[in-house]
Amino acid sequence: MSHNKFFTVAITGMIVLGATYSLPALAQNAAKDPAPQAQAAQAMPPLNIRIVNIDAIRGQSKAFAAAREKITTYAETSNQALQKEDTALRDANAELNRKRTLLAPEAFAEERKKFEQRVADFQRKTQEQQKAINKLQLDAMGPINEKIVQIISQYAEANNVTLILPSQSVLLRADAYAIDAYVLERLNKELPSVTVSLPKK
Repeated sequence: MSHNKFFTVAITGMIVLGATYSLPALAQNAAKDPAPQAQAAQAMPPLNIRIVNIDAIRGQSKAFAAAREKITTYAETSNQALQKEDTALRDANAELNRKRTLLAPEAFAEERKKFEQRVADFQRKTQEQQKAINKLQLDAMGPINEKIVQIISQYAEANNVTLILPSQSVLLRADAYAIDAYVLERLNKELPSVTVSLPKK
């Protein structure tokens, strides 16, 4: 983007709030010396605003839908295996409690130790599975987010947009300023799918 163009993408409403809170200080400086403010106003290009809902675009994209389907199938398959193991542990715990009065204290303590190790292994597997699912989601979202930002940046430069706001931070909006449909159409065309590398069993 050329240096004579100003392009800002506001990721959160904090940018807008920060600008609001700084107004009193700017007003005081302007009252002391209005000349620099006037010069700055003349140098600024006309304000050209657009609004975008990145979450909605991402959620409606073909790439996200395909990735979500693969990840959900993987999670359901993994959960079935964990559920079987959970059932086996419950049965083993019930059997161990039945043996409490049948085994010598030393023998029961040994059996209990083995059972607790099985529980610890099961908990580790559960945590590893959740981490794997989280990583799949992050890996799938990465290329989608990058492409969305690229499309928005290209649109802004081509249309001399000076400010793009997330719709979540806008109290009142006009649909004419929204570019969701444009971004989604290009996203589906340029990135219809993303690679989901499922963990090997």
